[in-house]
Amino acid sequence: MVNFANPGVLGDATTFRRYYEIPILRGREPTASDEQRMLGTDRSAKLSEKVNQFILRRTNALLSNHLPPKIVEAVCCRLTDLQANLYRHFIESKNVKQVLQGSEASRSTNPRDPSRQRQSNLMKRKIRAPMMKTKKKGCRKTKQKATMW
Repeated sequence: MVNFANPGVLGDATTFRRYYEIPILRGREPTASDEQRMLGTDRSAKLSEKVNQFILRRTNALLSNHLPPKIVEAVCCRLTDLQANLYRHFIESKNVKQVLQGSEASRSTNPRDPSRQRQSNLMKRKIRAPMMKTKKKGCRKTKQKATMW
């Protein structure tokens, strides 16, 4: 993003990779020496300092005073035959069955666990999908206010 807005600020791709990316990644490896960790931390700090000069962060409190409320629109629609077939294929796939069976066997208590979040999103899709497949009479566009982010 910084390179798009300010081309060349971080150097060309080779220089960036050699000066920032490689030392940072090596410093984060479990087998990294103390010297590699220090170099990675130093380069990461330098990169953050350089990048933060071009990024303007605004908090939700500030933005909410100047922007209209976020509006979420839910539109009911019937799946086409192709979409319904793709959905059935997805739900009946080996990978989905493994995830669903694995979610019962190894439930993490950490809500930030990426595998738990993936499973949760998958379950949400599975739960919502039958609503999309059924033909609902009087289904119309609805609006509701939602908080920003």
